[in-house]
Amino acid sequence: PGILSRSFERTARAWQDQAKFIETESGNKNFDNWLRWVSIQPILRKIFGCSFLPDFDYGKGGRGWRDLWQDCLSLILRNPKEVRPLIINNFSGVRIDGSNATVIGKKPGEFIADRNNISRIWMDHGIWPLLTTLLYINQTGDLKIILEETAYFSDHQLSRGREIDRSWSQRQGKSLKTSSARVYKGTLLEHILIQNLVQFFNVGPHNHIRLENADWNDGLDMAAQHGESVAFSAMYAQNLKNLCRILAGLKIKNALVFEELKILLDSLAKNPLNYSGIKQKQRLLDRYFAAVKHPVSGRKLSVPVSGLIRDLERKADWLNAHIQKKECLREGFFNGY
Repeated sequence: PGILSRSFERTARAWQDQAKFIETESGNKNFDNWLRWVSIQPILRKIFGCSFLPDFDYGKGGRGWRDLWQDCLSLILRNPKEVRPLIINNFSGVRIDGSNATVIGKKPGEFIADRNNISRIWMDHGIWPLLTTLLYINQTGDLKIILEETAYFSDHQLSRGREIDRSWSQRQGKSLKTSSARVYKGTLLEHILIQNLVQFFNVGPHNHIRLENADWNDGLDMAAQHGESVAFSAMYAQNLKNLCRILAGLKIKNALVFEELKILLDSLAKNPLNYSGIKQKQRLLDRYFAAVKHPVSGRKLSVPVSGLIRDLERKADWLNAHIQKKECLREGFFNGY
């Protein structure tokens, strides 16, 4: 009993220390204690996974893409320097088509295409990596993280799950290769650009970003085929604005991106798109998807940062104006879907 009692006391003190890592004084003790519990949750999720209970959710003990980035938000507040390699590694779950692996494996850097062998694409997944990275930058001032390089995830899914590569096999590995069979690596900036630019052009009949698959559309018939999200279109617009601020803070003249990305940077060309043209946007996205079916060329392109910022601002401003014009209802609030 003595040994068990001392072990229990040491364990309790260890968890109390974890709970005190971030302390708040709001004037409401119940609320402050609740926040202490919230700060512990990401640690428990790292140990058990987000769905470790057999009667809850998927019951597999794994973490999904959103969990990966949202857990990091808390970890950044606790110890941002330790999170840096984790953030860089997480970006290697991004596909070149702007989608990403759905499930996080048990080993560092291990990503799995889907859960229960159901291939689905979530339209909001491109939102979270930039939000998490932005919090890290704001906490540390480490803008240079955006220029670190990492690989891309690659598997049988192409064009945001619209096509299946029948020739792909596990033997090829799960990293994107170039035409010379080398693993292709790009900056975190490049990964973020792909995630957000692809979605800008991935629109439905109302010129908002397609809903695709999502946890909240289970009760909406044909949502994956016909749904659009006004709410996340607005969030992608904010992401584009935040990315402009990061680029301006880097104080560099040029940024290296892979050659095929210039398709999505349409305002850098002589004839930029009219973003009101839905079919034009969809055709441009199809052209990009065709260009990045693995393997990719691996060639880099130097893009003036000033031009990159103008392109992103143009897209963000158009998205915001479109939502304000089309989706502000008479009742005084915005349409969501």
